[in-house]
Amino acid sequence: MERWSAESERPEVELKKGIPESYNVAHTNTLDWCPEARLWWHSYELTAEHALRYNIRSIGKWLFLTGGTVAMQIRSFNGSGPKYITHKLDSSMPLLYLTTDDPNTLLIVEDLVSAYKLNIAGFDVMCLMGTSMTEPERRFAAMYDRVWVWLDDDTAGIVGAAKIVKELSPFCAVKAMILAQPKEISFTDLASIRESL
Repeated sequence: MERWSAESERPEVELKKGIPESYNVAHTNTLDWCPEARLWWHSYELTAEHALRYNIRSIGKWLFLTGGTVAMQIRSFNGSGPKYITHKLDSSMPLLYLTTDDPNTLLIVEDLVSAYKLNIAGFDVMCLMGTSMTEPERRFAAMYDRVWVWLDDDTAGIVGAAKIVKELSPFCAVKAMILAQPKEISFTDLASIRESL
């Protein structure tokens, strides 16, 4: 049996109760991940060091993307069912990835991989785990001078971004970015975007 075979059959069932037990025994070394998970992770220019930094783990055909104690996303590579299972473990807390590079500008994104990439590129990031904001997220975003809403470039992301811009505009300078998904932008291009903001 190969080491990336299904050691845990259905971790998404456990996710609704909190962090799945299978997460605690999952592999942190990307070399121990199934080939599909490794290929997917590296396709976004993310490294083994980034996986350790954000505490990403894998077991069988499942990749656990963590947002600390606030949220978790499971990416499935088993070919059946949904590709992503997302669960906010604590909706009273904004999911934040902060730097000291520009304390006046916040980027709001929809998914964890986009949050990781933008944070690595030096941005303050709030991850919504979806396309709408909670009241704690709204209050946090309103503390910034400038907010960029950069959700996915699909219909849900465009509609969600427009709604968030409307909600935040009384409190701060806010604009929507309609580009490819943040996780799909190269680190070189993210550095150029960062200089232009």
